[in-house]
Order: sequence, then structure tokens, then C-alpha cells
Amino acid sequence: MIELTVDGKNFREDELLNKEVIKLIVNKHTNYYSLSKINAVLRHKKIKDMEIDGIIILKHRTVIRLFGIELKEYNIVDVIRQAIVRRRFFHYFYIITRFPRHTIGELMKEVVSGKNNYYLKHFKVLFKYKIGWIAYEKKYPPMFLLPSFFKKPVYKINFIRNLNNKIIR
Repeated sequence: MIELTVDGKNFREDELLNKEVIKLIVNKHTNYYSLSKINAVLRHKKIKDMEIDGIIILKHRTVIRLFGIELKEYNIVDVIRQAIVRRRFFHYFYIITRFPRHTIGELMKEVVSGKNNYYLKHFKVLFKYKIGWIAYEKKYPPMFLLPSFFKKPVYKINFIRNLNNKIIR
């Protein structure tokens, strides 16, 4: 089930979580031995009074994996701060931002060579909290800058609310 409605609200950043990005995430976290199916893709839901931009629920037999998603056009600092706070509810967590494709190679070269400490510091924080980063721009397919790694959630999610505070799961 892919939920296309967003509780009646439109957000510019919502196009960052699209079918291509979802397929990229599912393919990364599925293998030949565990062909997970998408159980649900939810947008703009509340967990413990915090809005989560996207939630992907994958299921393989009796195993359920929750993926949290935070979306931002360009503000890396804000999206990382939000992701760290929300990470504790999910097995995997991703930030998805726009990124001009022509600069990704240059950026990675600068980070690896130590010439770009601004992004290096952000990569270190993401790696520490096992948060993945996906760059997306309409003209190009989505791209992993950093994959998310499994982490057992600190809190179990018993229910998810929509933006109108009604329980949906």
C-alpha cells in the first residue's frame, strides 16, 4: 500500500520520496534469501508527537522492518538533527535531499581528500547514528551517498497517528 494522500496538505519536499527512491531502498535492504514486500508507505505521520516525513514498512514472512525517512530540499543541518531524534523508532533511517548531480563526484573527492570538512563532519554524524543519505534530483536516478545500517529500535511503535492526531495503525 502506497499512501499518496498527505492528510490534505502539500509539501514541496514530498516529491523526494517517490517510487524510484522507494525501489532503491527496498532493493538495498532485500536479498535473494529474504524477498521483502512493501507492507506500507506512509507520509507525514506522528510518532510520540514528532512528525515523520515518511515511513516504509517492509515485511518478510513474520519479520517487519521499519524505515524512517526525513526529507529536506537542501538544509543538511536541520534534516540531520531531525533524523537523529527520530532514529530511535526505526530499524533503518534515511535522509533524502536534493543534490545537483554534477557536484557529487567533486564532493566525494573533496571529503575523501580532507579538503571539505563541512560535509565530512556530517558524514561522520550520519555514520555514528547509522543514518543513510540519498540524493535525488528529477533529471537523474536517486543515488546513495551513504547507506543506513540496522539498529534495533529503542522504542516499539504501537501506533502511528496522522497529522490530525487520529490513530491509523
